[in-house]
Amino acid sequence: EIPKDEIRKIDFALCKQPTETLSSFYKRQTDKPAIVVNAGFFAMSTGATTFNYVNEGQTISYNKLYQWGMGVIGDNNMQYGWLKAKSWRDFISGYPVLLDNKKKCSYDYASDANYKARRTAIGYNDDTIFIVCVENPGIYFAQLQDLMLEVGCKYAINLDGGGSTKMLHNGKSVTKDATDRPVDNVVAIYLKQETKKPTKDIDVTYQTYAKGKWWGLVKNYNDTNSNGYAGVEKNPIQGIKIKL
Repeated sequence: EIPKDEIRKIDFALCKQPTETLSSFYKRQTDKPAIVVNAGFFAMSTGATTFNYVNEGQTISYNKLYQWGMGVIGDNNMQYGWLKAKSWRDFISGYPVLLDNKKKCSYDYASDANYKARRTAIGYNDDTIFIVCVENPGIYFAQLQDLMLEVGCKYAINLDGGGSTKMLHNGKSVTKDATDRPVDNVVAIYLKQETKKPTKDIDVTYQTYAKGKWWGLVKNYNDTNSNGYAGVEKNPIQGIKIKL
């Protein structure tokens, strides 16, 4: 789950052609994405992009079918929609589309892929982007629709799955299955740089009430008071005072 207001850029990016592993893609980036996940379908034999795919305004693959999917406008505005409806910076077909405004979509046209399998899906609601990876033993499309609703999606599409399903967080795999299949394209999420506030040392002085009396002051974690211990052994602490 990635809050939209923390996202600097959403990139549906082509890998080094014809295919490339997620790890290799991540290592090549000077500007490192926080999340990288496999994305659209491709021909396993050649690595060629399939269905509809737009990258940086350029149509990489076109198909008169499967024209509903996810697109990106500007840097970080991801929307569910029709290929020809807007000037997408990036666009990827849903095969199948899963949710349209919380309503389950028919996946009959993708029945050839409706078997129990590892899945990758992407969706969103008003505040959050959701990227979901399902590992072995996998699920069917109906279960995936239920899952995307459960996590909070209003709109969602299915991406490539099976042996392609993989997610990196800050360059490290968070999917447990040891697969690293080269893929044709990825979804990369770049976060805004956190503004770090200046820090200063803060002393913590505390005192406990136990066994009917207030005991001596203890300052910070230290070696003088048994690493900061402020109570009486085998007696419950009944009160505490803390000063910063």
